[in-house]
Amino acid sequence: MAYTGALHEGESPWPLIHALARVAEQAGAERVRSGFQLRFMGPGDADWDGPRAYLRERGLDGVMRFLGTRSHAESLAEQRGADVLLILSAPPHDETIRGKSFEYMATGKPIFALLPEGSTQAEILEPSGLATIVPYGDVERSARVLAGYLESGVPVVRANWEYIKTFDRRNLAGALAAVLDGCVGTAGTG
Repeated sequence: MAYTGALHEGESPWPLIHALARVAEQAGAERVRSGFQLRFMGPGDADWDGPRAYLRERGLDGVMRFLGTRSHAESLAEQRGADVLLILSAPPHDETIRGKSFEYMATGKPIFALLPEGSTQAEILEPSGLATIVPYGDVERSARVLAGYLESGVPVVRANWEYIKTFDRRNLAGALAAVLDGCVGTAGTG
């Protein structure tokens, strides 16, 4: 599972970390260590010492890797290589749309999204056919999703490519050009 991009207070991984610990309580730390690798790539002001210590205390050393800032090309490669992509967004960021959402959808890979209920980002991801969306902070539901990944493997998703392609830059540029053409066409008629 990979998270690429900036990681700040609004993207805290703590709910995911607590969920992972809950799965380890039920399935065993060894099983979680052998079944999960969480990789975080990107800049941020997150304090990783706390999560590392918390996981170490629960026998989950090495489950999370913090790769730091890398190039955009390396981030895209990380996305393509991941089994599941992770999006985190805490309240009050319910109107925030993370740019990684569009990159993630373009991969066609499953997305595990911990988001504010009813958030704009959830509304964008849901029709893609790729996202499992859990309310940010809901440790129990997050643990059930992670336990499902551990038990059954990577979820099979059916990408809604027609929907996803609407976010392609070429399609967006064409739509903007049509709007501008319309504006130019009506400029002298007022």
